[in-house]
Amino acid sequence: MASAIEAMMLAHIFAKSAPQSTLIFLVTGSEEYGLVGARHYVRRRMQEGTHRDIRCVINFDSLTYGPNLWVSTHDEDLMATVRAVHEELQLGTDSIYDDTPCWMNDAAPSKDLHSHITGINFNSRGYETLAANHTPADDAANVPMDCVESAFLTMQSFVGRIAGG
Repeated sequence: MASAIEAMMLAHIFAKSAPQSTLIFLVTGSEEYGLVGARHYVRRRMQEGTHRDIRCVINFDSLTYGPNLWVSTHDEDLMATVRAVHEELQLGTDSIYDDTPCWMNDAAPSKDLHSHITGINFNSRGYETLAANHTPADDAANVPMDCVESAFLTMQSFVGRIAGG
């Protein structure tokens, strides 16, 4: 739920700007059932012949585990950018930086679209909220606001920087 909220909030903000790169905000479904939504999107882009236009995949998932973002990417430039964003925002959170490839969760089907694609994965840590995941308690009323705020502010600045907007 938090990831869908974040995507809609970011799409709303960036709809009012003119970034140098095209931004597509995608909310997929059925990750736990074989990445059905993400696989469908990748297949569709390949059939259309537009898959080579995708330069970067930013995946965020499970943003209600705490206010401390856990960032994983093999791309040194993306990691440097997110580190700079965290430093400038001074949110008082303890981010986790992991240099492993980001091709997990719904980003996985995009990994082999072409040789120049890169990506970054955002997750979060800090609270013991895993039990609410995929239960009736997993709704907008139960999303801790500090998780949403720290993730949104970071994503807004990060996406703005890499999209040139």
